[in-house]
Amino acid sequence: MEFLKGLKEEIQVSQPLKVEGRTVHVVVRIHTLEDSEYFFKRLNPFCLAVEDCERYIIPIGEDLSREEAEDVWELVENLEEGLGK
Repeated sequence: MEFLKGLKEEIQVSQPLKVEGRTVHVVVRIHTLEDSEYFFKRLNPFCLAVEDCERYIIPIGEDLSREEAEDVWELVENLEEGLGK
C-alpha cells in the first residue's frame, strides 16, 4: 500500500445554483492520487447545502456530524465572500 502515500483529500463547494428561490451548493470531496506511476482524480459529491429562510444540509450517501455541517457552511460562506456577495 505504499502507493497510497500520495493520496490527498480536499473538500470544495460548487458555484451557487438558484432553484425555485433557493440557493443550492453541491459539496464534493476530491480524492487525488499522484506519484511517479499513478495519477487519478475522483469527485465524490457528499451533500447539498441549501439556503432558504433556514439553512439545510442534505447528505448524499453518508451522514454528516454537526461539526462537518458547520465546516460545510464555513466553506459556503467563504465562497460567497470570494464571489462578492
